[in-house]
Amino acid sequence: MAVSRFMSRPWALCKPVSYTLVARWIALPLLLATTAMTASAQTISLEQRLLEQLEQGSRVEAYAWLRSIANEQAENPAYYDWLSRFAMEQGDYANAIPALEKLIAMDRRHMGARLDLVIALQLEGRSHEAREQLIELNERLAGFNHLPDQARQQLAELNKLLLESNGNGIQRGFSGLLSAGLGYDSNANRGADEKTITVQLPGGLPFDLELAPESLKTSDEFTELALHTEYGDRGTGCRFESCRLWVAGASTRHYASLDEYDQRQLYLGTRKSYGGKRQREYTLMVQNVVSSKLDFDRVDEQNILGLEYRQRIPGFSLLGGAIKGELIDEVNNDSSTSLMSTLSLNGVIGLNINPVFNHTNRKLLWEAGMSWHERPDYFAGNTQRLWLSANYPVMVLENWQGNLGASYRWREDTETFSEIFFGTTSRQDNEWQVSATLQRALGKQWLVSSRAYFEQVDSNIPLFDVNRFQVSLALAWQF
Repeated sequence: MAVSRFMSRPWALCKPVSYTLVARWIALPLLLATTAMTASAQTISLEQRLLEQLEQGSRVEAYAWLRSIANEQAENPAYYDWLSRFAMEQGDYANAIPALEKLIAMDRRHMGARLDLVIALQLEGRSHEAREQLIELNERLAGFNHLPDQARQQLAELNKLLLESNGNGIQRGFSGLLSAGLGYDSNANRGADEKTITVQLPGGLPFDLELAPESLKTSDEFTELALHTEYGDRGTGCRFESCRLWVAGASTRHYASLDEYDQRQLYLGTRKSYGGKRQREYTLMVQNVVSSKLDFDRVDEQNILGLEYRQRIPGFSLLGGAIKGELIDEVNNDSSTSLMSTLSLNGVIGLNINPVFNHTNRKLLWEAGMSWHERPDYFAGNTQRLWLSANYPVMVLENWQGNLGASYRWREDTETFSEIFFGTTSRQDNEWQVSATLQRALGKQWLVSSRAYFEQVDSNIPLFDVNRFQVSLALAWQF
């Protein structure tokens, strides 16, 4: 059975640009020379072989196979049709463009290919050529009154983005979110479960050391208040043109009894994004973070200057990467400014499941990363970290949306923590975190949300073992 041109579209519709490839099947009335009824034996053979490739492997492998038979299929229009579709689906616009141009040269009336050529040129950064192709497409469709509604809508969107003098579909505006909530923290001070820990004096003599009351696990209720604001460019036009967004905000947590563990964060930053296949993004952020008001040998307040670069990985449409550098000034310590460098990789995994609680999404979002914290004057040396996290957006019932998250992180210091009590042991932690959030819109501007969060840290130095559960409920106003 040959691969149907119509049935090939569902996987192509997974493109991040909503109109990519749509017109390739909804404009079938315009395809006069390549209909299934007049397909040649060569076309049928190609589609049968392509179907076998898809049944035996992934779409990435099928695309590689198509590219490998270029010489064999050099005069077959259907080959360039399939090759360009797979190239567009993989985000390989550089190779999609010549395939589309070859297909159009063989079939001047293939309007779906012309539309994809406009998109591929724009995403490849060749905006001038994309606009020229769109003008020609509009001229060819002038007076054609039987274009399907969806094709007409997508063409109108392209015209709005590329030809009309409205900032290419970019809207500039101000928005914000103000939220207030309350919650419970089972371990507000990140203290130990046990009253004593075992230490080993020089010479190998172990004994139980009793911890001070403030080092023991203590629960407390808290209230939270947060404000997040944004101003700048947004909209579908940012998929093609560069956009800038300014962000600022503040958040605070106040404990009912343990006010020495109150938290605060202030931040101000700007993000510059560039359209195209790589979807590059630069973010500059300044933060002030207070995690504790206690005066002991641990960072309780930090000023942080961070610069982050993100982009899609060329050749992998579902993968992105990021590089981040942060200068950290420890306000209440005399130590030098430290530097943290981070490298991460993120992506999407499609899940072949259909749970009853999730009707809208079957994709798992994941991130893996590593960081190195260079701390010149810290007594335990530098710190390295590795982590892996995953998030699964869900919808519960009809109006409740949420997210399930899990992460693992490993950290290690390069120097010993305390030779007096723990000998030559350098701190090494294994951290697990599990979270669940749930939210529902109340009208157009109000939002109610809840969050449950569990954290466990197993350290080779028992002083840093943590077992903690938090739950909160908040009401937010969007403006």
